[in-house]
Formats: sequence, structure tokens, C-alpha cells
Amino acid sequence: AGTAAQLAVVTAPSSTSPSGTPFATQPAVQRQDAQGNAVLVSGVTVTASVPAPYTLAGATTATTAPSGTATFTSLGVSGPVGAVTITFSSAGVANATANVNVVAGVATQLALTTFPTSPTPSGAAFATQPVLQSRDAAGNLVTSGSGTVTASVDAPYTLVGTTSATISGGVATFAGSGLGISGPVGSATLRFASGTLAGVVVTI
Repeated sequence: AGTAAQLAVVTAPSSTSPSGTPFATQPAVQRQDAQGNAVLVSGVTVTASVPAPYTLAGATTATTAPSGTATFTSLGVSGPVGAVTITFSSAGVANATANVNVVAGVATQLALTTFPTSPTPSGAAFATQPVLQSRDAAGNLVTSGSGTVTASVDAPYTLVGTTSATISGGVATFAGSGLGISGPVGSATLRFASGTLAGVVVTI
């Protein structure tokens, strides 16, 4: 082999990967000469990068083995659902790229997408009922999300009507007799929770 001139992706990362999760197939990148021959030098760093708004998860660098190949061990991408190009770089050689389709990751939080009516009459159902979504850490809707969203309100206020909603397709819509608040004139703190997901707090 001649002098190292370029990087080549010899094992591509998983073509589809959940946001924030290490690739099921980790990328391997090789330093090669201009003719595509492996340059058998160990200890050279290869760095991965992605454009905003995406960020990398896990170890973002790998070091070449005697074969001239650097294999990543825990690399992943976090960000919105869609296609992203990962760029691999190393000193003195041309970059290599790999394309990955990011899909929603594991649900970690609730998001309030339709706010309940405020102000609202005491004891009456909100004219606009709240709608919430289960989302991953990057804010993507997790359509596989399930469970129940439960509403609560700080004293001295109490809830009236339907106080919970089932998550279906990642979305929970309060319906039935409708959610509402009863209590004195003023601001009430309304909370939404679902299992271990980070909840939502809103003032009515």
C-alpha cells in the first residue's frame, strides 16, 4: 500500500436507527491509499460528526487496529426523525460518509400539544380538552407509546370529569365527560403524569 489518502467505510452503520440508541451494527472505517488499499497502521484516530440539529451519542472516536481499520463501539445519533449523513474524518486524509435514517427512540417524556382552555369556569369541563404525546428525548413522537396519562391539580383545587386518558399511537386525548377544574378564582397548577415518563405542568 501507498501513503494514506482517504477513509473508506468498510462496515456501514445500521441504515435505520432509533434516536439516542447505539447502532445495532457499528461502523468500521479504514484508512486507504489512493488505490483503495488498506494502510496497515495502528493507533490513528478516526472521528465521527453530524450536522445540527443532530448530535452523536456514545463514543465519537475510534482508533485504527493494525489492519488500518477503526471500529466504533457505541456510536449512535440523536435528533429528529429523518435522514442524516455521518462524516468520518482523520488527519491528512479525505473524509468518508455514511447515511442513516433516524427513527423515534424510547419514550422518555410527555408533551402537551393541545393546551386546555384558560381561563375556564370553575366546575366546568375545559372547552378545549388537553392532548398529550409520548416523546423520546429528542422530542420525536413515539407512536408505540402506551399506558395512561393521569391529571392532578394542586390544592385547594379539585378535578372534575375525566381525569385520565389512554395513550394510543403515542397520543392521549382527554374525552368522555371532559376534564375540568373546580375551586376558587385564581391560578391552578395542573399536572399530567404517565409512569416513568417526565411529566407536564401547566398553569390554568
